[in-house]
This record gives sequence, C-alpha cells and structure tokens, in this order.
Amino acid sequence: MDPNKLRRFLFHLLNDSRITTKQLARLLDISQQTASYTLQKLEKDKTILNYQTIADPAKHGLVNALLLLHYHDFDHQKTAAVKRALKQDPDVVRVEEVSQGADLMVEYCVPNLSYFNKQYKSFLYSFKDAMGVAEAHVVIVKHHYTKNYLHKRHFDIKETITCGDRDIIAMNDKQRAVLQALINDPRAAMTSIAKKTKIDAKTVTATKKWLERKKIIRGYTAYLDHEKLEITREHIFITLSFEDEVEEYRFLEFCKQHKNIITVTKIIGPYDLFITTERMGKERHVINDLRKAFTVKNYRTLISDAITKYDFVPRNENGKA
Repeated sequence: MDPNKLRRFLFHLLNDSRITTKQLARLLDISQQTASYTLQKLEKDKTILNYQTIADPAKHGLVNALLLLHYHDFDHQKTAAVKRALKQDPDVVRVEEVSQGADLMVEYCVPNLSYFNKQYKSFLYSFKDAMGVAEAHVVIVKHHYTKNYLHKRHFDIKETITCGDRDIIAMNDKQRAVLQALINDPRAAMTSIAKKTKIDAKTVTATKKWLERKKIIRGYTAYLDHEKLEITREHIFITLSFEDEVEEYRFLEFCKQHKNIITVTKIIGPYDLFITTERMGKERHVINDLRKAFTVKNYRTLISDAITKYDFVPRNENGKA
C-alpha cells in the first residue's frame, strides 16, 4: 500500500478502531482482501501496538494524575524493572518513555488523590535508588482531537472531552461486564463478548449502545509505533497568559483546528496545560505556532520515544468491573 493511502487507512482506523475491513475498503476504494491483509500486517509487525476503548474516567468517579520521572541509575536491569512494575500496576493507565527533561511519563487513574499519593509513594519507595519524581500534575479535563495530519484531503473537526466535571453513572453487573469486555478488547465482536460474559448477544448489543449514549464510552481508537511510521510525538507542558475567557476559548478553537494537536489537557501543577502533538516529515513544530498566536509565560517540550502502556481507564483482565 502506498504511503498516502496507508496514512488514510490509519486515519480511519484511529477515528474508530471498531471499523470493519469492509468499511475501510469502501472508504479507501480498495478490495476488502487488501484491507484485511493491511490490518493483519500492521498488527503482526506491531505498527499497531494496541487498541483502546475511550472510556471516560469521570463517569466512573475516577481522577487522573501525571508523573514525570527521572532515572538515578540507568542500569538496564533496574530501568527494565521500573517499567515492568509500572506496566503491571492496575492503577497506571499510561507509561511512556520520553526524553529532554524526564525519562518516563506515567499516568495514574485512581478513585481519589489521597489514594494516588499513597500508591505512587509506595512505588517510589520500592525504587528509591533507581528513580525520582521531576514533576507531578493533576488532570482537570482532556480535549481529544482527530489526527488530521494523517489525511491531507480530509479535515474532521471532532472533539471528545473526558475527565471533566461529570455525573457518575450507576451501572448494573451486566453493563459493567460489557464495558470491561470492550475495554479489554475494543474490536471484539458482540458474539465474542456474549460468550465471555455469558450475556446473550442482543443484550450485549443493546448495552454497548447504552454505554455510548450515556457517554461512558466516547469512542474507540488505537496507539501506534510512531518510530516505525516516522511520526514525531511531543508533549508540551505550557503556561499561557489569557486576558479573559474569550481568549481561552480562542485557544481551544486554535487547538481544535490545528492538524498536529491531538490532545489538550488542563492540569494543576507547575504548568497549566499539557499539549500532545504529532507530526510527520518536515511539518512545523507546534510550539512555534503557539508562541506566534498566544502569550507564552513558560513551557517545556518532551519527546516521546516509546509507548509501553496506554489506556483510558484501568483494564481488568479477569473481566470484572
């Protein structure tokens, strides 16, 4: 598949990872056989690292917090042990290797900040000789945008908001079981979920629609091996000077319209905002566009080197909520 068509293939897949190969074939004007082969190849060679269900933590009564960690000791066995422990921690939803100011970016998704403090302190005590905390941030709200840089001829102004001020939605056992099944395997067929949960397929389908209607599930996506695709992924921690709410609204509209900005997170910590960007080839650094459009008080940029783990809410491999 030629590079431009592959980018469009990934664009549609990341917009909805439950998309069928038949739908992909129609969108790209290719055969279903080609679409199936391409998807299998991307999965086999680990270009697609994992699929994700975009579940809103706030609907579960959960809060998110970010840690930037730095190694004291770069011994391979010690760094591997740190990453392994974080990957296995059920409260950790993201582990990302970064450079230029920190070594790891870790995101927790927990019932409350007191619990977060206890958990991450316990982790640090276990690895006190190997690493320390550079910064800690509490997540207020996340704005997720379409990865429009992947598709030159299509611009989708789509915004998905998670982690904000949301009412907690009560769920029964069947609803929790279907939700967890979709979190564990976002591309699972309804019949497969029915078999695993012992809930009939019609009820599974109806429950999935209910979870989406209640915005407990906000969508389905995937994360990629950016190095293989020659994608530069960066995280900008930034504090801007807004004169009023109108200026803040203009900033969010700017981010929504910028093809390389994929997430804007409002945070409490040393910085006010955390912006994730992705670009290919010679596309401009987003920070240059931000500095031209807004008054920047302070910022730092981290380069993403590898994503080890990335979910929106904790997975439970046993299928229990």
